[in-house]
Amino acid sequence: MAIYHKVPRATVDVVIKTEKGILLTKRSIPPFKGMWHIPGGTILFRESIAHAINRIVDDELGIKVKIIHPLGVIECFEEDGRHTISNAYLAEIREGKPKGSNQGKEISYFKKIPENCIPFQKKFLEKIRYPRFTPSIMLERKFLRGFLNDSHDLKPDEKELFALL
Repeated sequence: MAIYHKVPRATVDVVIKTEKGILLTKRSIPPFKGMWHIPGGTILFRESIAHAINRIVDDELGIKVKIIHPLGVIECFEEDGRHTISNAYLAEIREGKPKGSNQGKEISYFKKIPENCIPFQKKFLEKIRYPRFTPSIMLERKFLRGFLNDSHDLKPDEKELFALL
């Protein structure tokens, strides 16, 4: 039995925002072969999250990114028994022109979430696109972004951070 059937797998997903929309790749390999997905992958043992993000986007897209801020956690319980916990980050292209790889040869920009998107990633993208602005959720988002203050109202620039698509 593989280790990821015994313990959760720690990963990062990188939501890359551009003027054209968010950048997704179409999986060329299992799991989820043929489905659009957020670029991402496993955090290696003793690897920092920032290093993992840069390694993964270089491997999958041939680019360098600027990490903007964390978006939240994507948790997935897969049918084969694996449990994945992914830290999702918003990023923008700093250098290079995105290209496909052996994991996802086809890339595209989306202003709307494609139907053929990995289901748990689609759910996450919908959640950050249409956030529920309840006081507890707003406070959680403020904490994640480091906006700790007494106001329960999101500032205009904070609202834009969640208008990903």
